[in-house]
Amino acid sequence: MLNVDQRTRFIFKSVFVILLCIPTVIICAATLMGFLARLWWGFSLFSHFRVQYALAASGLALIWLIIQNKKIALFTGCFAAINLALIIPLYFKPTMSSDNGQAIRVFFANVHTANPHHEIVRDLIIESDPGIIVLLEVNQNWLDDLDLMDSGFTYSVTQPREDNFGIALFSRFSLSDSGIVELGRYQLPSVYAQMQSNDEVITIIATHPPPPSHRTGAEARNQQIAEVAQYVIGFDTEVILFGDLNLSSWSPYFTDLIMVTGLRDSRLGFGVQPTWPTGNMLLQIPLDHVLVSPKITVLERYTGPYIGSDHLPVILEISVPGNDA
Repeated sequence: MLNVDQRTRFIFKSVFVILLCIPTVIICAATLMGFLARLWWGFSLFSHFRVQYALAASGLALIWLIIQNKKIALFTGCFAAINLALIIPLYFKPTMSSDNGQAIRVFFANVHTANPHHEIVRDLIIESDPGIIVLLEVNQNWLDDLDLMDSGFTYSVTQPREDNFGIALFSRFSLSDSGIVELGRYQLPSVYAQMQSNDEVITIIATHPPPPSHRTGAEARNQQIAEVAQYVIGFDTEVILFGDLNLSSWSPYFTDLIMVTGLRDSRLGFGVQPTWPTGNMLLQIPLDHVLVSPKITVLERYTGPYIGSDHLPVILEISVPGNDA
């Protein structure tokens, strides 16, 4: 018969094990649901938090190991490994073809329409000294306050709106065949423009599909991304695609975009670099993307500081193919 101390320890351990089972089941189930994104729009929301799942599953596996439940520790560790297998490739650079291309710095940000900190964004742009700027969620007030044309960005394509789907492209380089194309169920504006760099024509496209906050929104997002993919493959030039795509690198719809277009995720070799939401670091995921043609080399990529938006900016330096004349 157990004495009082033994019974207390037994009860405590039993309760602890039961409580530990709850987060273990949740993390393992969430990991699996992320792979079922095509079956139901709600499952797609679980595909974005791979870093959080990997960290949580690793911690839980360690705790199970400490309390000497090796079977559950191994089981939970397998789910940690599944998520890590999706994250680790982002830290390996693809094979690049050497070229004598022109280096161009790029600034990309979802500035958030209601964000009042216009001066912070302008100062960061000037400090970053980009050649190309892509901004999402801009209205006319944003464009007036930034006044980028007076800062040397002579060429621009803009479509300001008040509904968080305004969009703008600014460039120090000459743009041709530029304009706005409306894509997706809601015919939201996307920017396109072509620029000459050395002996190559580069097509720049920027898009912002709706958020998947409900079934209709998720379907509209997926439709717009699919239309963007078809739009991209209609060009026989090198392409740079910018977008707050409202999905992460681990969504199957992101994989579809990569497969259809043949573009490369600029994160490769630079890591996850989460951009949203700025208000909660524990839940941050990579929603803001820059995809490039395989011939375009990404020399540098990082997220910028907080600018008052719910998104962090992304700053890149790319090397465009071609020989300097």
